[in-house]
Parts: sequence; C-alpha cells; structure tokens
Amino acid sequence: MRYSSLSRQSAMACNKSLSANRRPSSWPSLPCARGYVLIEDVPGTGKTTLAKALAASMYCDFTRIQFTPDLVLANDPDADRLAVAIPTSDGWRPLSGDEIGALLAEHVLAGGSGDDRLVVTTLVSSRLLSAQAAHHGVRYADTLTGFKWIVRPGLADPSARFVFGYEEALGYLVGDLTRDKDGISAAVVFAELAATARSSGRTVLDLLHDLWRRHGVHRTALRTVRVHDERMAALLEGFRASPPTEVAGHRVLAIADYALPGTGLPASDLLALDLGGRRLLLRPSGTEPILKVYGEVVEPVRDDDVEAAE
Repeated sequence: MRYSSLSRQSAMACNKSLSANRRPSSWPSLPCARGYVLIEDVPGTGKTTLAKALAASMYCDFTRIQFTPDLVLANDPDADRLAVAIPTSDGWRPLSGDEIGALLAEHVLAGGSGDDRLVVTTLVSSRLLSAQAAHHGVRYADTLTGFKWIVRPGLADPSARFVFGYEEALGYLVGDLTRDKDGISAAVVFAELAATARSSGRTVLDLLHDLWRRHGVHRTALRTVRVHDERMAALLEGFRASPPTEVAGHRVLAIADYALPGTGLPASDLLALDLGGRRLLLRPSGTEPILKVYGEVVEPVRDDDVEAAE
C-alpha cells in the first residue's frame, strides 16, 4: 500500500476519473491538512480494509488504483546497498549485483563526457565494467574487495574524476560525494534510467541486452563453502602447492595469486584462475569461516540472438 499527499485539484481529478470504490456518504468530505490523500492499494494483498480505515481517519477519499510496477527497488536497513527486480514474461527477475552495476555505469557514462572519468570495481566483480570503460574511452581500475578500496584510485590520482564504483555484493557509489556505498542515490539513479528507457518504449531488460550485444553475455555466480577455521589456510595452501590444470573440462591458462608481490595491489588471500573466457576466483570470507568461490562466463552474442548466448 502506498499513500502520498496531493494537491486538492489533483486529488479531485483522480477521484472524478476513478469513480469505483468511492467513500461512503457517511464519511466526512473534508480535505486533509495539506490537500487530499490518494490511497493506492494492490488488490489481493489483504490491505484494502486498512487503506480505507487510514483514509477515513484522515478525512480523505479512498480510491483504489490497480497498477503494474515497472521495477522493484529495495534497500537494506542502513540503506547502503540496493537490490533490483524487473518484470519479465516469466515473472519477476532479480538482477545480480553485477547486472545492476553495469546498468548504472552505462547510464552514468552515456550521460557524461571526458576521458578523465574513472570507474572502479573489485577483482571478484564482473569484467563487463572494464569493457564498458574501454568503449566509452574512460579510465578503469580494479581493487580488492570492499569500498574502502574502491574509492582509493580516485583519491590517489588527482587527475582522475571518479564517477562510478561498485562491488558485486550490491554496493554502488554514483559520484564521489559520500566516498562509500550508498543505496539511496543508487536507487534514484536506477529509477531515472528505468524511466528514461520507458519514455522511449524500452525496458531495463532491453538495456541489459544492449550491453550483452556489444560486449557479450557476462554471467556471474557466487558459491560459498563452509570450512573450519583451522582448515582454511591448509586448504588454500594446498591449492597453491598443487593447482588444478583444468576445471570442468576447461584448461587452466593462468593462475594469479594476489598474496604475492607484483600485482600492483596490497597482498590479499585471493586466487584467480583464467579458464579462457571463464574465470574462477577463491578467497576466504573476512567475517565467517567460509570459502567464497566466484565464477564468470562470457559468451559472445552471434546473429543478434541474446537468448541463445545466455
């Protein structure tokens, strides 16, 4: 259920055009303190009675409006992360953190200019942002996991103009005002890009497919394995001592160990396997006895067939 304050003129126009479920004649017809209040309720949720009672208590008309949302935006309790779901022919589809990040980045980059612009993401996030940066001719940087690292490339280089950063765990920063992940500003920008697409008769999914046509379908996934603390170090050291030569039938072309010097980043307990168009990354969680395994597959789109590539 949603309710919002409207001007008296707007509210009366709504009530005139939506004559169903008008208030009973016994209800007061006084306007609210700041005009009228329009109550919107999704039928079938069991909240109609509550909506009517709220309207009555505020001396307002009750009007039911049936609507189909264009998207769902959700913040966590401290509003530093953003989740998004979009409607499809098969129902609601949650977007991954990498998909949200790519869409926000494209909206920011397409709406600005300058080769001093900088976009940043983490090593365990999708490589799609790197391809977008190259397409738009802007700077790009990889960092370790966490927003304390994501904002640093912009601070370290005064000639760079930080415009966007994100991590796959639903954290985003548009601009450099907060210098930390901010789910509220990210939600506003995502709503803007969705509204812009709709004004052109397009959907958020259309925008995502545009990116896939240009750069290939990038699909990412995270798997976690619970490991006792005392076994974690031995597990990773065993992996380093005897690395696999193939994974699921795909040959391991290279292994990057970020615990060693020469990576250009502070030492981190992170291993990255290059499988040729595929990646696997392993790192222990910083807060739980969990081994995190990140995977990414990139598949080119041929003959404009996004569905086949996906």
